[in-house]
This record gives sequence, C-alpha cells and structure tokens, in this order.
Amino acid sequence: MPLKFLGKLMFPRLAPWQRKKQTRIMLWVVLIAAIFGATVVLVMFFVNSKR
Repeated sequence: MPLKFLGKLMFPRLAPWQRKKQTRIMLWVVLIAAIFGATVVLVMFFVNSKR
C-alpha cells in the first residue's frame, strides 16, 4: 500500500506497471545510497578516532 501511494505521488502520469517499476528502482537507489553514506561515515569515524 505505501508503494502505491508513493508511486502515485512521485509519478502521477505513468501507467501503473511503470509506476511500480520506477518506485522500486527509486527505493533501491535511496537504500543503497544510505548504506554507502553510512559506510563512509563509519570509515571517517574510525580513521579519526585513532589519535
């Protein structure tokens, strides 16, 4: 249900199957970017904490 709402909000003029596909891709990109960002922050924290 949240995917349908998010898809309609972000892609209102696409067909339902395109909406679903684009929403899934968008969520994967956000998830991977968040994981990558958290990894970079952890590396920066551990490099700077050895002083």
